[in-house]
Amino acid sequence: MDVSICVISKNREIINFLQKDPFFCPYKISYIEDLSYIYAIATNELVDLIICDCCNNDIEARLNEISTIKQDPIFYTTGVVVVLPCDDQALLLRIVKEYPIDDYICLEQFALSYRVKIQLAIQRVKRLITANPLTKLPSGTTIQREVQKRLDERQCFAFAYADIDNFKAYNDVYGFAKGDEVIKLLGRIILNIVRSEQPKNSFVGHIGGDDFVYIVDTDKVEKITQEIVFVFSEVVKAFYRSEHLSKKYIETQDRQGNFKRYHEKKKIDTENINLEPFVVNLADTDSARYVKVTIQLEVNRKEVEQVRKKTGYVRDAIIQIISSKTYDELILNEGKMLLKDEIKTKLKRLFDKEDTIINVLFLDFIMQ
Repeated sequence: MDVSICVISKNREIINFLQKDPFFCPYKISYIEDLSYIYAIATNELVDLIICDCCNNDIEARLNEISTIKQDPIFYTTGVVVVLPCDDQALLLRIVKEYPIDDYICLEQFALSYRVKIQLAIQRVKRLITANPLTKLPSGTTIQREVQKRLDERQCFAFAYADIDNFKAYNDVYGFAKGDEVIKLLGRIILNIVRSEQPKNSFVGHIGGDDFVYIVDTDKVEKITQEIVFVFSEVVKAFYRSEHLSKKYIETQDRQGNFKRYHEKKKIDTENINLEPFVVNLADTDSARYVKVTIQLEVNRKEVEQVRKKTGYVRDAIIQIISSKTYDELILNEGKMLLKDEIKTKLKRLFDKEDTIINVLFLDFIMQ
C-alpha cells in the first residue's frame, strides 16, 4: 500500500529533516505552507497522513482548522500528527483529548523522535482504518463501525448503495486494468459530489469491486444520487471505444458460449402529474391533528395515461399512508422524507411496470 503524506510547515529545519531522510523515500510526501491547500492535493490522491506544524501559528486556530478538515469525508481515513511546543504539558493533554489528532511531536525533540512518531502514526492508520487498496476509501469493518455509531447515536440518515450496471461485461471486453480505472472514477465522483453537497457528517465507503456506499442526510440523498448517476453516465463515455459508443452496446460471450449484447441504459422521458391537494386527519388520539399536502408525481411519459386512469387508487393509497402517521412523526424534515419514500414505494406496487412512478414531490406541506 502506497502511503501519501502531506506536511504543512514553514519551518525549513522540519522540512529538511524529512526531505533528506532516506527513511521516507518510499512515501509520497507533499509540502505546503497553508493548510487550505491540502484540498487541492487530496483532489488528486487521498492523503493518508497529515503532519501539521502548529508552532508558528495560533495553536487553537490551527487545531480548529484540522477539526474542520477531519469532518470532510475526503479525510475520513487520514491520520494527523501535529508538531507542538512542549513547554505546557497541560495544554498538550487538553489538545490530545479535545482534537482529532493521532499523535504529537515536541518541536524541541523533533530530531530525536520524528521518525518513530511518524512511523507509529502510519501503522496506526493502517491498523485502525480498513481502506480499499484501489480507491483508499473506507471499507469492511470501517463501514460497519460508521453505521453502528450512527445507529447508537439514534441519528436519522440515508444509507445509499451504488454499483455499475453490467460491469462484468465491461471487464470481459476491456480487461481488468481498464475496469479498475472505471471503479476509481466512480469512487472519485461519489466522493466529490457527496462532499460538495454535504461537507460535514457524510461518509463514503468502498465495499469492494464496483460496490460503493454513502451516508448523507435524508433530505439530500435524492439530489446527490441523481447527480452521481448523471455525472458518471457522461464521464464514463471516455472509457469506451468509439465503435461501442456509436453502436450503444458491447457484446460478450457467456459461459455457454452464447453472445449477449449489453445496451446503454435509456433515459426515461417523464411528465409531471399534479394531484388535487390532500387534507387528511392524522393518527393522533390526544388531539385533533391534520395535514394539508399538495403532491406532484413524476411519471414515465409512456405510462401517464395508466396513472391518470388509476388516480382514485393513487389517492386512496396516499390517504391510507398519511392517516396512519402522527404529528410527531411528520413534524421533522426526516419524517417527511420517510413519508415520501413510503408513498413512492406504495405507488410503484400499484402498477405493473417498475419504472411507472419515478418520483414523488411535496409542493406544499402544512400541519395543524
